[in-house]
Amino acid sequence: MATITLLSPPLLINKWSYNTSLCPPLGLAYIASSLQHNNHKVQVIDGMGEAPLNTFPGPINTLQFHGITPSDIVSRIDPETNIIGISCLFSFEWPVVKDLIKLARNRFPHVKIILGGEHCTAIPEFCLRETWGPDYVVLGEGEDTIRELVIAIVEERNQLSNVAGIAYLDGKNFIKNIRRARINDINSIPEPAWDLFPLENYLNNSLGVGVNRGKSMPIIASRGCPYKCTFCSNASMWTSHYLARAPEKVIKEINKYVEKYGVSNIDFYDQTAIVKKSWIVNFCRLLIESNLDITWQLPSGTRHEALDADVMPLLYKSGCRNLAYAPESGSVKILKNVKKNIKLKNITKSMKSSVKHGIKSKANIIFGFPFETKYDVLKSMVFIMRLAYSGVNDITISPFAPYPGSELFTLLRAKNKIPQLNDDYFLSLLSISDLKNDTSYSNSYSKHFLTAAQLIGYLLFYGISFLARPFRFYRLSRNIITEKHETRLDKALSSLVFRILRWKTK
Repeated sequence: MATITLLSPPLLINKWSYNTSLCPPLGLAYIASSLQHNNHKVQVIDGMGEAPLNTFPGPINTLQFHGITPSDIVSRIDPETNIIGISCLFSFEWPVVKDLIKLARNRFPHVKIILGGEHCTAIPEFCLRETWGPDYVVLGEGEDTIRELVIAIVEERNQLSNVAGIAYLDGKNFIKNIRRARINDINSIPEPAWDLFPLENYLNNSLGVGVNRGKSMPIIASRGCPYKCTFCSNASMWTSHYLARAPEKVIKEINKYVEKYGVSNIDFYDQTAIVKKSWIVNFCRLLIESNLDITWQLPSGTRHEALDADVMPLLYKSGCRNLAYAPESGSVKILKNVKKNIKLKNITKSMKSSVKHGIKSKANIIFGFPFETKYDVLKSMVFIMRLAYSGVNDITISPFAPYPGSELFTLLRAKNKIPQLNDDYFLSLLSISDLKNDTSYSNSYSKHFLTAAQLIGYLLFYGISFLARPFRFYRLSRNIITEKHETRLDKALSSLVFRILRWKTK
């Protein structure tokens, strides 16, 4: 049996970000559970969750952290620990993760340090060479891989080449073992070990990735995504192998959270939660029969194909109140180039149906693709206006960010459009929710045009939305005051006001 400490960094955000989610690290909770089920002693230090409302300065003036400092995190590590695991889900976390690695290595010079998450999976050699300290990178889905790697470390086997799904340095040589196959029996994966996390700090402050509808817990109903969008790094982490859990298993987990934590809302973290109509229909009917009286949301975005007029009433009756769609663009040319594989007519029809049945819907739009022209942006503007007029509640207009692991990242690197992988580049990826620091990768327009396009898009969408439905402005004002949110705009403005007030009192 080993003593293993798992670390997640504090959350780094832009001070004026309009889209901030303070949410529990679900992936790390799954890894902790896997280790527990293999009889290891596991400690978790959730750098953000230990003090989610506490802020301290970031690496540059426009950024700030939520949580506890890297030195505080490392000071809490069990002195008897044998192995330290550090999660780096997003590339913009890499600068602070490097600090964690250095501090952990200085305090524990002989302890093995394992890295995991989408960022490290995408560029493992870079992560191993760029900073002194890490010993291994777990590639992709981690439950089985870390179990085997821990056995090899504890038993001091010199058989690392037999552990599928890891990367490491052998002297100066970079070794990347064969990737491990995905876990096919997804229902056999142990539920997250939330008992190791400071969940009360999230629950008592109604924190989560979705709209604030009371105490919320994260959950996933699936893993992987069968689609291959060129701007997404999901395939690098999970491959395109999509697996859905049995609806009964998901309902059982939800029931557990209602009974144990008194939650009133569930946030689904899935990349693509709904693929098959039969699955979502079965899930909704089982949830209705359970009489759990909860709400649930799909805040990350989902496909529309299974969400037709027959399914929408079931979604609402089962408690679904917020849906995020991801059309990404109003230009057919752009959709084809990024391999989005959707029809704007069909996704618009699905969004209209959600509005008709009382479900708050949000559309995700991206500007700034390398091959996007001003004419493509104009087409997206027209699409945005149509969505607003049709009743869609929210929109997020983000600048394109070339995330490591995505097809477009590889293309831009090959063309020397991303000359250096350094802290400045990784921190620039935070511009996804900050209009002040956009980076344009388009060959046709500047970052100033990109910023202006985002602002105009927002003004058009919400201007039309409020003019067509004036009662929404009253609801927005009420929800900001009461901190009971119905839409992403409610949450974004409430969060921004809260952070401004805290910043001014410091």
